[in-house]
Amino acid sequence: MGQYIMRAAGAPDSPEAVRGIAVAALTGACFIHGFWRHGGIVLNNVLAIIKVATLMAIIVIGFAAAGGANLGNGPVGKASVKMNFDTNKSFVRPSDDAGSYARSIVYIVYSYHGYDQPFYVLSEVSRPKKRFAKATIVTMILVCILYILANVAYLCTVPKDLILSNGLDMANNFFGHVFGNETAPRVMSGIIAFSIFGNIIVMTFTAAR
Repeated sequence: MGQYIMRAAGAPDSPEAVRGIAVAALTGACFIHGFWRHGGIVLNNVLAIIKVATLMAIIVIGFAAAGGANLGNGPVGKASVKMNFDTNKSFVRPSDDAGSYARSIVYIVYSYHGYDQPFYVLSEVSRPKKRFAKATIVTMILVCILYILANVAYLCTVPKDLILSNGLDMANNFFGHVFGNETAPRVMSGIIAFSIFGNIIVMTFTAAR
């Protein structure tokens, strides 16, 4: 979180500043839940809405770029679609070493992290047997659809070579490549920082239970 805040501010990464931001975020989240329980729940809901809205924005922007829209860096989508979805080129230079498979499995497993959190607060939900089942089905379907479409939007916009060279920070790659300026990735870094803080809010809320 601290690194993304530093990027959003346009400041160089500083280990001391990153640690300070981390301590402040964790302390602030604990104080919010300790002194204003309802406010913590409201804040969590607001940050969740921001996350969903961000995913939807990425999907719309990605498909618009794939359709040839110029959002500041030219019609980058058509070239990316041609490169990324060409079955003759999609798996060029694959990694077949054990380390690559191990990293892939870790990333896949990590995507399932957090599904246990709702069980810690079921005692605070009225009629949990009825409401939890419906909420779980609806949210799982929504999340699956949004994440699949977001990944397709990334591939519609960002060339594979850029993805491989710039690491796994897909959101910043996406906004930087589509809009072609430094402001868009900085804004995205700020949104990611809010998203991470939302995760801290959730974890500190449920961990106490």
